[in-house]
Amino acid sequence: MNPNPAPSDPKRLMLAVALSAGVMLVWTWLFPPQKPQAPPTDAATSAPSSPELASGGLVPATAASAPGSSAVDALAGHVETTQVLAAPSGHEIVVSSRDGQIQAWDLTEAQYRKAGGPDARALRVVQSASPTLKKGVFLPPRVEVALDGRSSALPYTFTAGPTELVARATDPASGVVVERVFRPGGEPYTFEVSVRLHNPSGRAVPFGLEALLRGAQNDKEAAGRFFAPPVYQFEAVCAHGDTLDRQTLDTVADHRTSGDAEDRPYFSTGVRWAGVDNRYFMTALVPGPEGIASCEYFVGAEAALVPPGDISPETRYVATRLVLPGGELAPGEKVERTWRLYGGPKKLEALESYSPSLSAAVDFGWLSALSLPMLHTLEFFHGLVPNWGIAIILLTILVKLLTLPLTHKQYKSMAGMKLLQPQLKELQEKYKDDRVRLQQEMMGLYKKNGVNPLSGCLPVLLMMPVYIALYKTIYSAVELYQADLAGWITDLSEPDPYFVLPLVLGVFFVIQTRLNPTSGDELQQKLMLWIMPVMFTGMMLFLPSGLVVYILANTLLGILQQLYMNRVTAAAPVAGAAAVGKG
Repeated sequence: MNPNPAPSDPKRLMLAVALSAGVMLVWTWLFPPQKPQAPPTDAATSAPSSPELASGGLVPATAASAPGSSAVDALAGHVETTQVLAAPSGHEIVVSSRDGQIQAWDLTEAQYRKAGGPDARALRVVQSASPTLKKGVFLPPRVEVALDGRSSALPYTFTAGPTELVARATDPASGVVVERVFRPGGEPYTFEVSVRLHNPSGRAVPFGLEALLRGAQNDKEAAGRFFAPPVYQFEAVCAHGDTLDRQTLDTVADHRTSGDAEDRPYFSTGVRWAGVDNRYFMTALVPGPEGIASCEYFVGAEAALVPPGDISPETRYVATRLVLPGGELAPGEKVERTWRLYGGPKKLEALESYSPSLSAAVDFGWLSALSLPMLHTLEFFHGLVPNWGIAIILLTILVKLLTLPLTHKQYKSMAGMKLLQPQLKELQEKYKDDRVRLQQEMMGLYKKNGVNPLSGCLPVLLMMPVYIALYKTIYSAVELYQADLAGWITDLSEPDPYFVLPLVLGVFFVIQTRLNPTSGDELQQKLMLWIMPVMFTGMMLFLPSGLVVYILANTLLGILQQLYMNRVTAAAPVAGAAAVGKG
């Protein structure tokens, strides 16, 4: 940093950041991101056959095996019915008799009821594909059964008990009886799903199993907004070994079309769980003791088993395919396999209750070491005061207290600089035509008063990871989804509908800027006093309300701290610049 215009060096750093952000904002407004291009054809990205699947005895899962295609004869004349199975923890599934699979998954907790699900009672986080689909959604997870090397949809009949739902069908070709059993899981947002196979025939029947977790992404929703990360950008995820692999639709499409075998999104070693997620929600499968043979990502409607008539022109599809260990049914043999399906919000407490843990699905990036404790602290404060907005304010105060030694040093430096402002202005006026002499005189003034113009920069740099982690914690917390603050703020994950909080924050920005020392010519002072606050206020307009609450609280605390330091400085003797500046 150039020590020459010392009082404004921290300001110039802020100015550079603000101007860069402003350029990005204008550029984004003038040239919005283009809609991601869909892959050339589904065939190019879905890779409908592979040696791994063939060796497992499964035919590739394509749209040909979806209901309404190759299974037309088996379903001829069948009248579809559905059964609802509710879990005590606040969610329920709808199972169809057409294929014995989950058709929809609803979250019935109070937090999610106002999202406009069936009869405005629940949030339908999982639903079937539709040609009129306008929003990104999770498609129903599927567990496919292949008998004699083929998979087809069968008509099922239901038997409902107090704690489980059983769907039963008989495969006409092999005579194998297939039962799909659904039970509420022991962990939050889970259902236990079992497949029972019984071979009453006199010959052995090979069987294969695979699961498909799917998402439908609307690219307009997935683009996000400036400084507001996208909520509905879908990603394929696979936990294998000690790693969680995460890929967007565009990344999967690039890897599948690259032609490089090393780029293929395929994992066959140590797969612990896998699924599809977005910023707030996830569907995933956790295996039983048999494990998962392999995990692979695909894009395209064909790979996601979306029938041609249900494809939305505004939507792209991603699928995570899990090959599950199969085998052979001996005559008279019965086999049962069980898995756990997760369908719900990525709440850290719920994800950590799993074994293996699913908590890696909450993506904090390289700041996880800071963000995870912050999220736990946020949950703790919410336990004390059941309002997420107040919990954010309490967390902000706590972080401010923990970083007080650093911020105090910064504000001391600024206070010392403010005391020297009259003398600095005299020097600037006296040596305005001699830049070299001006630098020498200013450095002499700093040295005489024991003020280091750069001492305020280091605390800012040290605190940046902390505040970035707090920012990332708040925008990644699904706890804020549809969470009330008060009054008109009914969803802390969405922008303020009336822009009240951003405008109030803009006023505080102006106040904070006026409290800080300024130097330079008249144009620079106007930039600092008006243009930067206006620019930052514009950035706040479209941020989630929860983030604006955090920035508002942090700014107000900074103003109070600055007022205190100004009061201390004003009460100090004239030579107090040295005492203050050395702090």
